[in-house]
Amino acid sequence: MQFKEKLRAWMMGRYGIDQLFYYLFGIYVIIEVVNIFVRSLILSILATCIMIYALYRVYSRKVYQRYQENQQFLKYLNKIKASIRLLKRRFKEGKHYRFRRCPYCHQVLRLPIKKGYHVCECPICHHDFTVKIRF
Repeated sequence: MQFKEKLRAWMMGRYGIDQLFYYLFGIYVIIEVVNIFVRSLILSILATCIMIYALYRVYSRKVYQRYQENQQFLKYLNKIKASIRLLKRRFKEGKHYRFRRCPYCHQVLRLPIKKGYHVCECPICHHDFTVKIRF
């Protein structure tokens, strides 16, 4: 019990583990597994640097800065996840719909397949624009 209390007291005021740590740790593990087969000094140094940075973030007392880093990471990660979801949706619904971007607000629109030129209204910005749809 004394060790737990000492550890808890030592971690007070430190940032701790967040989503960025988990991704950094995952990258570290992947690089180390690859390094088992490749045996590269560069990969070993890279993995060590990643783990040192991840642990630095965990034990840092600059909580607000680490929080901001994590928020920027999550913002970037959410954009990547949204792109992947859109690609899956395009693949799944590709037989019945075409996906086009609004030239004004850049929102992705799902349009039924009707061959030729069509005038569409964006539901977000309400601008009209012409779309050409091919099979």
